[in-house]
Formats: sequence, structure tokens, C-alpha cells
Amino acid sequence: MDCWFTPYSDIKIVGMIFFPILCRGHYFLLCFDILHYRYEITDNDSDPTSKTLKYGDSLEDMKDMLYKFFNIIHHGRSALCACLDTKRLQMSRRDSKNKTYCGVFLMRHMDSYVG
Repeated sequence: MDCWFTPYSDIKIVGMIFFPILCRGHYFLLCFDILHYRYEITDNDSDPTSKTLKYGDSLEDMKDMLYKFFNIIHHGRSALCACLDTKRLQMSRRDSKNKTYCGVFLMRHMDSYVG
């Protein structure tokens, strides 16, 4: 619905979809990069905890919602959603001790992300 009021009224021309997520008191960014066949996690936390423990069901829930959405409007993209795995991006400015400013990092990542 939001796309109808923008220059991207046709979802088929959208190359990236961003999802700011709050899970367990921590903010991080999911980016579904359709053009490069990637589903990426951008997170400032460098804690090596597994994705399942760190993010819970939020990654699979988002993937399922995207699959269902695209299954209704664009079957080719729904198949793409089903086969992609999430990958956590390696970044130079990660910190396992800073638990306070993850929302600020999230906004910065959204502002500077180029794929």
C-alpha cells in the first residue's frame, strides 16, 4: 500500500527492501536485496552468538512474511525468498560491549547502506 503513493508503485522495480527490527531489546537491520539475491543482517553487535540464539524467530518470520507477500503479487520473487539464507555482514565498527546505542547504529546503517 505504501508503494502506491511513491515513484515505486510497481513492486517489480524495487531493488531493496529494508526492515528495521527490534528484537529482545536490540535494534538491527534486515535488507532483502532482490537485485543481488541476498538477505542481509546489518548489526553493530559483534557478539559471536549464533543467529538463532541472537535473533530468535524474527529472521524466519520476516522471510515467511516476504514469501507470502510475493506469492500473492509476484511468484518469481516468492521463489527467491524461499531459497535465500540470511547472512550477517562483516563491518569494521562492531562492538560487543555497546548495548545502548544500537538504535543510532541502525539509523546510520540505513542511511549509508549501498548494498
